[in-house]
Amino acid sequence: MPRVLSCIAPASQPSRLRGMTAIEVLAALLVISTLSLFVLQVFHHSRRVQLEIHQMDTALQISRDVLEMLRVEKDWRRVDENLGEIKKYETAFTVQLMPQDAPVEGLVGLELTISWVGPHGVEQLVFNTTALDYEVDG
Repeated sequence: MPRVLSCIAPASQPSRLRGMTAIEVLAALLVISTLSLFVLQVFHHSRRVQLEIHQMDTALQISRDVLEMLRVEKDWRRVDENLGEIKKYETAFTVQLMPQDAPVEGLVGLELTISWVGPHGVEQLVFNTTALDYEVDG
């Protein structure tokens, strides 16, 4: 006589159908936490580099503005009066315009220094240029 197959489910299910073991969960958490630490370090480094680039770009913009003022203004001393500390994007930039000796009479050498506190400490840009050295009357 042929055997009749039962439609009743077995009393116990195989272990794979019950879920994950505690060791598997702990191993998965270890892998995820290790990867997240790596990603967080990369994120922190990229934010720091982004801040450096942003500060350097801002300092270059300030220098372009000062050099443009020197080009437009007849007396460089008036430009020097408007400089000092410039605060942009939560960073204080100190701008100084110092006269230097010039190679030709009637010219003055100017040293433009822009400094700020960056992620690695005090950062500084220095530009040298010349301007006409005469005082405007009145």
